[in-house]
Amino acid sequence: MTGILHEFPTPVVADGIVYYPSNYGTDSLYALHAATGEILWKYHTGYTDDAVTVSNGMVYTPSDSLCCIDAYSGEKVWSTALAGPDGGTPIVSDGNVYAALWVPFTRLTSLTCFDALTGTVVWNDTIPGRPACCMALHENRLYLATFSPVSANGLYAIDASNGDVIWCNTDSEDGY
Repeated sequence: MTGILHEFPTPVVADGIVYYPSNYGTDSLYALHAATGEILWKYHTGYTDDAVTVSNGMVYTPSDSLCCIDAYSGEKVWSTALAGPDGGTPIVSDGNVYAALWVPFTRLTSLTCFDALTGTVVWNDTIPGRPACCMALHENRLYLATFSPVSANGLYAIDASNGDVIWCNTDSEDGY
């Protein structure tokens, strides 16, 4: 299940089920019975580098695209190419999913807020640089550190209701 190289994704446990995304060979999300290890279902996601988010019976996985999968059946509910594996673990809060996508040729990170049930875009915005970590959410603010080889690295505070940058601190070294 773990493939031939090291794995970054962290197992996530909810309602007695272990969700584990495996890349480097299987490119799949596994749902395992927490007590027995029995595979309950497996869903081919494509490359995945971060942990999933489980909320309200859904699993959100940052793979080749952002996928919303029914936590119990393993059936895909929706997916979008507007978020991907380089943006970190998605955040789910108040009926929204916040996710990022590194857009290499533009040297920008695309931040998108989706409706958690339908995948409909609520808002989309960009910030300079590449995500250097997973986002955090606190009091309606998203926080994301970025790395850029051509400009200042920044820790951004972003308004979660509309995607506007509230502030940016460029004192971090290499965005970490």
